Amino acid sequence: ARAELQRSEARYRLLAEHVADVIVTLDGEGRFLYVSPSAQALLGYAPDELAGRPLCDITPSAEAPRPGTVVELTVRCRDGTARWAEVNTAALPPGAGDGAVLVCVFRDISARKRLESDLKHLATTDGLTGAYNRRSFVEVCGQELRRTHRRARPTSLLLMDIDRFKRLNDRFGHAAGDEVLRQIVETGRRVLRSEDVVGRIGGDEFAVLLPATTLEQAGRVAEQLRTTYERLAVPARGGTATFTVSTGVAEWKPHLRTVEELLQRADCALYAAKNAGRNCVRTEEACGGRPQQDPPP
Repeated sequence: ARAELQRSEARYRLLAEHVADVIVTLDGEGRFLYVSPSAQALLGYAPDELAGRPLCDITPSAEAPRPGTVVELTVRCRDGTARWAEVNTAALPPGAGDGAVLVCVFRDISARKRLESDLKHLATTDGLTGAYNRRSFVEVCGQELRRTHRRARPTSLLLMDIDRFKRLNDRFGHAAGDEVLRQIVETGRRVLRSEDVVGRIGGDEFAVLLPATTLEQAGRVAEQLRTTYERLAVPARGGTATFTVSTGVAEWKPHLRTVEELLQRADCALYAAKNAGRNCVRTEEACGGRPQQDPPP
């Protein structure tokens, strides 16, 4: 029986020492007892560097994973970086030797997590500008507006449209037009706060949700953006492209039911800005209803 146990242990160690996954055993206090050599590749630690140390030295939790579970978590590497690992944990039978009570298998899933993140980014953002696409903008705004309702704080929305964007494209080319669209987001973010939500919701139409911002404050932000864009000069074929924006501003009200309703109120104000001559800001207070005719091209 002893010989069979020794052969079984030898097979286990042979397996543990030749797989990419990191196999560890833990004692009752969550300290490493055995660490397979593959820890060097995944974590940068030699096995003897981890022996006797608690699992929480490399994981965000102070507790060991529960037996019979598979969890995904980040692990801290020796050089201070973090990697994603899938951890499969099982209980060891009593008397397994050296006081081990758990065996954990760490599998590196960092590449999969990067792919998931990339796919999520592609699904939620506009590929040209990096802003949220319309669907994701509406979803994120819906979450923020629910928080607004609970906290009874003001929240406003800007709806911006590039003035005569087709003419700019026709004169300077689509490459210049694309750069103008990128600058709306890139330059705008230098003016906006980190908590403000930016979305490209149409061809040359952008929306910005401003949490904890009244209509009056949002109007000042819109005016700051307007003057910032007016001063920009975008290198283009055959010259330098300049552009202006018209902006409508609306504030969330408790009786509104959806983000789309808030967008409609801002759209009404945007039309008022267009009809006032473009390159200006109008709030919903000055809208007086959507005009019967679109502004001249």
